[in-house]
Amino acid sequence: MGRTWRLLWVALAFCVCAPVLHSQNAVVLGTVYDEKGTPMPGIQVLLENPATGFTRIATTGGDGSYSIPEVPPADGYIVTASRADGAELDKRPGISVNVGDERSILPPLREQPTPVAGNESAAAGGPQQVANAPAIAAGPVHNPTVRNEATQTSIGAVITGDQLRSLPLYNRNFLVLGLLTPNTHDVEAGSGLTGASFSISGQRPSSNNFLLDGSDNVASSSNQAIPFQVNDAIQEFRVTSSTANAEYGRGAGGVVSVVTRRGTNQVHGAEFGYFANSAMNSNSPLSVFKGTGFDRAAAFAGSTSATALNPTPGNAVNATTYNQYVATARAAGFCTNSITAVGAFTPNQCVANGQGRNDMFDPKAVLAASDKFKAPFSSNQFGANLGGPIIKDKLFYFGSYEATLIDNPTPIFERVPSAFDRTVRNATDPNYVMAQKILALYPASNVVAVPNALEFFKGEAPNYTHVHNVLLRSDWSLSDRNSFNFRYAGQLLRQLHDDTLPRRSAYAGNGAFRNAQNQNGMATFTHTFSPKVINEMRIGFTQVRVVERAQDQNFDARTLGMPNAELQTILLSGLDAQYSGASNGQAGAFGGWYDSFWDTATNLAMLPTLDGQFQFARLGAPLSAPGQRRDTTWAIADNLTWSHGKHAIKF
Repeated sequence: MGRTWRLLWVALAFCVCAPVLHSQNAVVLGTVYDEKGTPMPGIQVLLENPATGFTRIATTGGDGSYSIPEVPPADGYIVTASRADGAELDKRPGISVNVGDERSILPPLREQPTPVAGNESAAAGGPQQVANAPAIAAGPVHNPTVRNEATQTSIGAVITGDQLRSLPLYNRNFLVLGLLTPNTHDVEAGSGLTGASFSISGQRPSSNNFLLDGSDNVASSSNQAIPFQVNDAIQEFRVTSSTANAEYGRGAGGVVSVVTRRGTNQVHGAEFGYFANSAMNSNSPLSVFKGTGFDRAAAFAGSTSATALNPTPGNAVNATTYNQYVATARAAGFCTNSITAVGAFTPNQCVANGQGRNDMFDPKAVLAASDKFKAPFSSNQFGANLGGPIIKDKLFYFGSYEATLIDNPTPIFERVPSAFDRTVRNATDPNYVMAQKILALYPASNVVAVPNALEFFKGEAPNYTHVHNVLLRSDWSLSDRNSFNFRYAGQLLRQLHDDTLPRRSAYAGNGAFRNAQNQNGMATFTHTFSPKVINEMRIGFTQVRVVERAQDQNFDARTLGMPNAELQTILLSGLDAQYSGASNGQAGAFGGWYDSFWDTATNLAMLPTLDGQFQFARLGAPLSAPGQRRDTTWAIADNLTWSHGKHAIKF
């Protein structure tokens, strides 16, 4: 058995046990005709790229057609048709090949007619005019720069490097431009995947398959793309939204295939910098406090002219808004806020005794003095890249670095304990003492909506995202038959998120630090057995590492009286029954599920239905912290392409 066949069997053995290898290379095909329009068999077709040193030769079949598989995406290809004796028939420069293309060379290559007397310009390479020249069988001659993808059966589009570097990108994330392709839609509003993914053909964003230079680029546990921000290092990417080739068998949505840039025979490099700041922005029509604790409380405020409910003995009533609760309590003689004395309140006496008021909650009046329409934001993005030859036509390098430093403090408008909440009433009860220590972690209110009942803190909480990306690539053309490619992409991310309390000496904050390290590495060996049999072997790995740590990780909760050092997540909500005059042995406007069923003529039966609707700011980190996740995927795969006539068969 010859050496070639032994290598072929080894390659086939890899196919049996290997996972799917996704090829991002293209196929270049066409036909060669003589000057009379007859297909020419046995013609050598050379495809070369002087910038990268790539060369590949095919021979036309009996019908004059040729097919050149596994062509790396690039610009500046030249295709030349020659006879077996080396006589050149036609030459076509300036051919661009995109990722995953099935590129037909149109107009087809043709034997150039022999120049006639008086047509020296043709001999010199100028326009060739031949009297009564027959038409080409393939159809009329088109401009050689026309691109034709008639053989492409999949639906999608290519985003080129020029588009990436010229079109405005939100947050400088190249995937945003994926929405320019057919059948793609943005993710749902408020999704954490905004800018990092999109829906294809109506499927969930997690149904897509993301490839980086042909290797999977997703976190194995969630199937989400690893969003390397390497815009200047990307040559192009294709989004296939429907009828993808069989080799892309993974993913019910679509395929996003990204190709990175490589070095060429010319040294090339670039530097860039982008700056954005909210100081240059106009006001938004929406309040920056949308979705805050104040906004959620305002949803249950109700009309300031709300009418009282009419409870009867044995029948409790359910207030659906804060102001309806106030009106009902006031009609029965109960106070609902600004209580200045401690003791048993009796109906119809709290106002007369100066022990409280029944203020309505008017969110519009509060916002009129406190609203903002411009969120603070500052972004600095910068980077550089450099590529060129180490050995001309043989060994090339390319490196890229990009950083994004975003500082976007969170506008906060959250409910905090009032002065009444912080009043010490029982210094001997350890539970009460611990509760007061917990309330002391909150900042003092600076916006009073309802004195001693609904008080808020308005300000900013720190929030930032710092990302550093690097991409290194080397391409080595060892010979006409063998080539190697090495590529590594890495990302380091540090982020503070979900912080809704200001940083203070007493309490660091309730957010979480997120540290992530994402990596994707690949080594590829390509061997050309013959112009019709090409093998590509690849080993690669993908890793996602995410660690979440609480912002208050250094706070010792044992100082509050808790048994453990780590502060658990604490969620406080509702209206304290003491706001409405309740005390030990005495029911107020409402007071717990048991006390609220009093049905005598002197007590009001109003259920605490608003309990849970007026939430305080969270204490402790979000539930995702502390935590960590690591997804590591290794793959060894082999791809054998066999061209036969107009067909290419892949194993």
